[in-house]
Amino acid sequence: MRKKTITVLFAVLLFISSAFCKESETAVVITWNDLMNNPSNYIGSTVEIHDTLYIISVNNWNKHGEVEISNERQMSPTDIALPASTEYTTILNKNNNNRVTLSDGSSTTYPNPRPWQDADGTCRTGQYTTLLRGVFSQSQYGYTITPTTTPVFQGNPRPTAVTNLGDYNLKICSFNLRLYLTSGYGNGFGPDNEADAEKQHNKIMKALEAIDADIFGLIEVQQGQDALAKITNSLNALNNGKHYSYIDDGTKVSGTFTKVGFVYRDDLLEPLRQIQSNNTGVNHRKKGQGFKMKSNNESIVVLLNHFKAKSGQGSGDNADINDGQGSFNGDRVREATAIITFAQSCARYFGDDDVIIMGDLNAYTQEDPIRIIADAGYTNLIKQYGGEKAYSYVFGGNIGCLDHAFANASLSAQATGCQVFHINADESSVFYYDGYSYNNDMYKSSDHDPVVIAFNLNGTTTENDILINETSSVIYGNGDIIGIANAIDNKMELYDINGKQILSSEIDTYDYTLNISTLAKGVYIIRLTNSAGDIQTLKLIRY
Repeated sequence: MRKKTITVLFAVLLFISSAFCKESETAVVITWNDLMNNPSNYIGSTVEIHDTLYIISVNNWNKHGEVEISNERQMSPTDIALPASTEYTTILNKNNNNRVTLSDGSSTTYPNPRPWQDADGTCRTGQYTTLLRGVFSQSQYGYTITPTTTPVFQGNPRPTAVTNLGDYNLKICSFNLRLYLTSGYGNGFGPDNEADAEKQHNKIMKALEAIDADIFGLIEVQQGQDALAKITNSLNALNNGKHYSYIDDGTKVSGTFTKVGFVYRDDLLEPLRQIQSNNTGVNHRKKGQGFKMKSNNESIVVLLNHFKAKSGQGSGDNADINDGQGSFNGDRVREATAIITFAQSCARYFGDDDVIIMGDLNAYTQEDPIRIIADAGYTNLIKQYGGEKAYSYVFGGNIGCLDHAFANASLSAQATGCQVFHINADESSVFYYDGYSYNNDMYKSSDHDPVVIAFNLNGTTTENDILINETSSVIYGNGDIIGIANAIDNKMELYDINGKQILSSEIDTYDYTLNISTLAKGVYIIRLTNSAGDIQTLKLIRY
C-alpha cells in the first residue's frame, strides 16, 4: 500500500513539475505570419503572439473548449471573388492555411462556465485578443495552441437594438426563422416537440420585439396560417400601442414544409390587392406584396424569397462542380432570372415602381444568382451600407451574405440605411432553443442574422448639385462638384453599389467639395466617420 501511494504521489509531483516547467518556459515571441509561414519551426514551443487575433469559428466551443482563430475575419471566397476564378482559389487556400485551433487541452464537454466565456456568458466569432501565449502543437486535425495564460477576448459584443438606419418612415425586416413550426413536430425538421417549439417561439419573439419592424418578411415558416397567426398575436400582446396583421396566402398546413410570409403593422400600412406567388423551383418560397403607407399614401412592393439550398446532391447544372457555389446552382440561377420578371409583373400589378427583392437567396454575393439581380440594375443595400465585409451567415469559419436586400433605382434613392442584426450567426449552437444552454433571449434564435432596411418613402426629388448638411440622406448630381457642409474632422469614404471603395479622404475643412465628374452614372454611397466613430451614410445618385 505504501509503495503504491509513493508511486502515485511521485506521478502527481512529476505532472506538477512538468506543468510548472512548461508554464515558466521562455516563450518565443513571433508574429502570426511567422507562425503560419513556418509552423514546423515552432511545434512543441511556447509561443507569444501580439497580433490581433479573431475568433472565426465556435462550432466546437461546447466540445473540449475549442475555437478557431485567425488574424482576420475570413470571408467566404465567393462573397468577394467570382466562382472558380484565380482569386477564388487564392482566397480559399489562404483561408484554409491561416487558422489555428485554440484549446484548453481538456477532454471535457462543457456545461457552464466554458473557456473564453465573456460577461454575457457567450463566446462570439469576431471577438479578438491582442496577446496570446501558449504551446503550439500539431495533430491529424491541424495546428493547435493550448494557452499557458488565459487570453482575454473583447469586441463584437451582443447587440441589443438595430441602429444607424437614418431618418426613415418605414422599416422592413427579412428574417429566416430556421423552421418555425406550430405543429407536425418530430419529423427531423424544426422542433421535436411542443416544449421545444415554445422555446423557439420565445426566442424569435424576443428578436422581433427588438427589431421593431413595420413589415416582417419571415422565411422558413410553417405553411398554413397558424404559424403567422401565432407570431402576430404575440406581437399584439406586447401592448405597446402598435398593432399587427399577417397576409393570408391561402396555404394549408402540409407536414413540416415551410413558406415565406408577411406580418405588418396595420395601424401604419394597408396591403395593396392580393399577395402574388412565383413558384419557379420550390412552391410558396417567392412571394410579392404591395403595401401603402396610411400617413402619406406612398407605397412599396416587397418581394420575399427563399431560394434553393446549396446542400444535397444535384445533377446536370445542379451538380456541385467545386467552383464554390455548391449544389443546385442551376436552380438558383433560374429562380433569380424568374424573380426579375416577377418583379416587373408585381410592379405593374400593385401599381408602384418601388421594388425591393430580399430574403435568403442561398448564394453569396459574387455567385451567379446574385450577379443576375445586380446586373438587372438592383442596388445591393447590405453591401452599400455595410461595406464589402458585411455578412449575415457564418459557415466553416467564413463570413458572407446568404441573405440579401436589393432595391431598384427608384427605391434605392429613398433608402436611408440597411443593417444586419448580428444576434445569431456569431453565436454558438449551444444557445439554440434545443441547445443545452437555452436562454429566453433573442441570441441564436436562428442560424441566419435578420436584415433590417429603412426607407423614407416621400417620393424622390430631382435636384442637381446641392449643398447638404449633416441631416441629409440623398444627393442627386449630374454636374462635376458636390459639396458637404460641416464635414471637418470626418473621414470620407466613397463606395460603389457593390461595396467597392473608390475613394478615402480625411476632411480638414468645414465645406468639403467632391469632384464626381469621373464617376459613371449610377448609385454610390458616401460614408462620413467622425473622431468619435459615429457614422453618417449618404447616398449619391449620379445621373
